[in-house]
Amino acid sequence: MCIPVRRDKYNCTFFVDYAEEKRQVLEEETKMMLTKAKQAARMQMEIEKINTNRFTTAIPPKASRLQLSKMTRRQLIELSEKISKRINEENAELMRLLVEKDSLYMQQDSMLVDIEDMIQ
Repeated sequence: MCIPVRRDKYNCTFFVDYAEEKRQVLEEETKMMLTKAKQAARMQMEIEKINTNRFTTAIPPKASRLQLSKMTRRQLIELSEKISKRINEENAELMRLLVEKDSLYMQQDSMLVDIEDMIQ
């Protein structure tokens, strides 16, 4: 559908294909949104890098063989239970994060498909 939308300085009417103009506007907006999304993703990655440092500080210091040999059987059992509990907690957190990562990848893929459909 062609409609008159502009007049030049000589008052001549230009006929512009409305759908083509709308497509160009949407394409420009999409490119701008993709750029902003990339910047937001980079910032989120930086925040996550900062947050991962808290895990390294939460790790208790290693016990030497001498220290372990001086512990009672009960203390060794408690230490073993603490370590097992910590491993289970970390595994659960890892699984949660992996599921979240997969979900985010699926969302990203669907958004990219939607963007491609809008551009075409």
